[in-house]
Amino acid sequence: MDLWQRHQGQFWFPAHFCVLEVVLAPTHGCCGRGESGFPTTSTSGGGQTSRRQEKTSLSFLQQLLYRGYDCRNNLFYTQAAEVVYHVAAVGVIYNRQQHSQRFYLGHDDDILCLAIHPVKDYVATGQVGRDPSIHIWDTQTLKCLSLLKGQHQRGVCALDFSSDGKSLVSVGLDDQHTIVVWDWKKGERQATSRGHKDKIFVVKYNPHHVDKLVTVGIKHIKFWQHTGGGLTSKRGIFGNMGKLETMMCVSYGQMEDMMFSGAANGDVYIWKRNLLLKTIKAHDGPIFAMHALDKGFVTGGKDGIVELWDDIFERCLKTYAIKRPALSPGSKGLLLEDNPSLRAITLGHGHILVGTKNGEILEIDKSGPITLLVQENLFPRSFFVIGTYMDPLLPTANFSPAQSICPLKDYLTATKRCYP
Repeated sequence: MDLWQRHQGQFWFPAHFCVLEVVLAPTHGCCGRGESGFPTTSTSGGGQTSRRQEKTSLSFLQQLLYRGYDCRNNLFYTQAAEVVYHVAAVGVIYNRQQHSQRFYLGHDDDILCLAIHPVKDYVATGQVGRDPSIHIWDTQTLKCLSLLKGQHQRGVCALDFSSDGKSLVSVGLDDQHTIVVWDWKKGERQATSRGHKDKIFVVKYNPHHVDKLVTVGIKHIKFWQHTGGGLTSKRGIFGNMGKLETMMCVSYGQMEDMMFSGAANGDVYIWKRNLLLKTIKAHDGPIFAMHALDKGFVTGGKDGIVELWDDIFERCLKTYAIKRPALSPGSKGLLLEDNPSLRAITLGHGHILVGTKNGEILEIDKSGPITLLVQENLFPRSFFVIGTYMDPLLPTANFSPAQSICPLKDYLTATKRCYP
């Protein structure tokens, strides 16, 4: 049997091996502690539990990975031009220039969603769990600014900040997919309402009105108004312009009454308030990601294509196919496959940032070059595991009884050889 397994983007080590740390070594030179070229890592969080320690150990193995297989809209630039995302129970800040990471370790279970503050370098992350928590934390200091609990069950699947940064809206994984509006600084609930019987994928504040928002999901789109201590909603009116589809993403434009949603059939639905005006065929397959630009939009879908559009989706201005030949020489590896499904997309600092279902993060220059920043890889030669083995069947040629270091690939080979 295999003593290790990869499950949903995570590595699980056998019980007889105590992982102390997994580090990314330089691409040249031999392994060993203290060698130059290892990324700088720093961590922050509250008190640790045994569950937390397990998660932390795994996170170091995945320190460059990104959770895209079941999440979306969870990848952003900070104002300091760093990249923020999450994997397992860890919030990750990646510095592109220094190739270094910092970790927020305040969560005690897997993070499912992430939102970034519109003004400051603050991030909100929501996790899975019986009584799931939402953490608002500073990307520079890695300190938790607010901890929100007690309003959701099973998990928090979607988050967004209001345009003034004062409110935060969250969606739960309970049967009604409850929506909660928070005064996050005070840690107080402002309003709550049942969302929808089926899963809600995205909640988005109207950037022009801090009391309006929209939710989209499985056969679902609703337009919400926050009034006093309550939330009221209106369903989308389709008329003869289109039919109800599963909506995967949503974005507002520069006109305050206009809203755009990406559907599972590859169409963009164009709305004025809650009235559907028309639909535009944009992608071959589901549109998972959409982001508003100063003059237009950028979209990404299951077809692995990034598209730049004008401000009313009348013309597609440019397309980028995410393929191996398009990668720049500065990329950190190779794509797992051509045209991977795109799960997150955003714009900042003159670049388009894209996250794929395969756990890759790419940066696209508008002039064309595509750089692979982060890559998921089963056997990266540059990953090294540091720890202590506690099983006599493992060969001492690869591990010493004390704290040891060896290539991850050698460790996996050794365990498979001893336990076929």
